[in-house]
Amino acid sequence: MSESVAGAETPILFLSDGGSTRVELKIEDRIASHLWIRPYTLCIGAARVRMDGIGGLETEPEYRQRGYSRRVMEAAVRYMQAGGRDAPPAVLSMLHGIGDFYPKFGYATAGADYYVALTHLPLNATMPSGWRARPFQHSDLDAVRRLYEQNTARAVGAAVRPEDGKVWGALAKTAEPNSEDACRVVEAPSGQLVAYAWQGRKFWYTDMLQRDCPDILVLAEVMASGPADAALAGCRVWAAEVSRTRAKPLEKVWLSLPPEGPVAAAALRQTATFEQYTFACGSSMARVLDVARLLDALRPELARRLQAARRSERFALRFVTEIGEATLAVTPDGLAGELSPAGDPTVVRLPQSDLARLALGAFPPEDLLARLETPPDAPTTERLCTLFPQRHPHMWLPDR
Repeated sequence: MSESVAGAETPILFLSDGGSTRVELKIEDRIASHLWIRPYTLCIGAARVRMDGIGGLETEPEYRQRGYSRRVMEAAVRYMQAGGRDAPPAVLSMLHGIGDFYPKFGYATAGADYYVALTHLPLNATMPSGWRARPFQHSDLDAVRRLYEQNTARAVGAAVRPEDGKVWGALAKTAEPNSEDACRVVEAPSGQLVAYAWQGRKFWYTDMLQRDCPDILVLAEVMASGPADAALAGCRVWAAEVSRTRAKPLEKVWLSLPPEGPVAAAALRQTATFEQYTFACGSSMARVLDVARLLDALRPELARRLQAARRSERFALRFVTEIGEATLAVTPDGLAGELSPAGDPTVVRLPQSDLARLALGAFPPEDLLARLETPPDAPTTERLCTLFPQRHPHMWLPDR
């Protein structure tokens, strides 16, 4: 399936492929520049938000420095805002990118990259008595999926994974003979599967990290139910096995992991470091595509936060950005049934990229609001901090 958007020199094509969309700019039947738009459903606490990911932007060497990448990106943003034929319009767009290019299209850094590093790795590491770590089997898939859903149910930034999607398909392949990827599961003394650790090879982000850090065991995903000490023991046993095959032992096990949840809690009781990498501009980046649809999508989580804070007041906030505006109304019973209440709402003027940062909880809200050209007053700041507290947005490596 294809459609085109006329440009100054040549049309830009949008080609549907297995749920994703390939955006192409052709010059005389040659693809000069292209990118991919991949649809996601993103967890933001209790809310499930439509997000379009941008990836694979590339312009062939002979066509560079002619503005083709810019034209492809501009067309992609318009396409995402309007919605494709096979999916409803997204409300957010995210990507992992370089800082000197993507801000031109409204993207801004959307949080840190989080890791937990297990250090002091003994070559004689063992599992706790009665516990067992073993290779993943096809019959484990349902239990592993449940662990992922349990661990990400109230997370921010995690992707909702379809059962028949490519990520779970890739995990299933780790059980095949001679697989280059590997996953291990942990069984409690009762025989119940309570954790898994997935290397996640062949996903671009994991392979990039492993290539750049050959003396580290990179694990793309570690999930557990309840106390996760045995899950981390399984990671240390895995590292010991790898170290015994090398002249130089591994330095550490690197878990892509936000500083919350059962695995992070268990790491606090072990010899480990919590690593947070921030970028002035680049890495994980986000922008809003539609202000009203974003606020509407966030309603389940915003209502939960208001209830938890036990706020019993009536107010309305009018978010005004360069791409549009919308009102969020709050009553003593929670969010109002409509986004446009009677009365005069308090106006909050901010760039759409800062609204994306608020939605994701990427930065301390007090600091973000204080940096606005027109910072809100103290009562409004307090209300916004209740609605948009700082979180640790994190998309697991296999979904990036």
